[in-house]
Amino acid sequence: MARNRKQRSVSLIEVTVALFVGATVTGGIAPSTWRFLGKHKVERAELEMAEIRNAVVAFQERTGRVGFATNGAVAEGDSESVALLVGDGGTPEASDGDSEPWTRRVDYGRVDFLSNHLIENSPGAKTANAYSVWAGTYRRSTLSPDPWGNRYMVNVRHLSEQNGCDVVVLSAGPDGKVDTAFSTGNVVAGGDDLICVVPTETAVLTPLAFAGQ
Repeated sequence: MARNRKQRSVSLIEVTVALFVGATVTGGIAPSTWRFLGKHKVERAELEMAEIRNAVVAFQERTGRVGFATNGAVAEGDSESVALLVGDGGTPEASDGDSEPWTRRVDYGRVDFLSNHLIENSPGAKTANAYSVWAGTYRRSTLSPDPWGNRYMVNVRHLSEQNGCDVVVLSAGPDGKVDTAFSTGNVVAGGDDLICVVPTETAVLTPLAFAGQ
């Protein structure tokens, strides 16, 4: 009987030690694991934003249009331009008034889905609004959310307005909050936002690879 109690006592000590060692090892590995996973998500987001950038460039190159329209069936300049194109996913928060335009809801007019212009020829989700010149699709795959579940966004208004403001593909990053101004030149990503600049000079467009081709 004493032997059994001794065996149980030893076993309990062994289990306790094993748990302590396991917790110590896990505590040492976890931070590096989280850093690796975080880096992987950022790299994935950067790759996907570059693909969206290339698709936007391909659209301009192949259609000869500058910017995106709510009704592509009419001549460029005669229809209202789209201000913001977005992918699938959640809508991030805005940190202040300068970043608020990034977070506007889709109304199929001033704010529309990227897929309606780059994958399907249906601005505003209407085939009647189809571009008269369209050589798509400019992406073969769907526009999935960023690694943190939010939508990718492109401030395409500045393509058609050509007002000196940068056009960028943006992800709100890990914190899900947009800290980058919607309209600015030489844009710098705010907070933990990720951006990919869309070139607006024709001379710069040509060397880029077309996404999905």
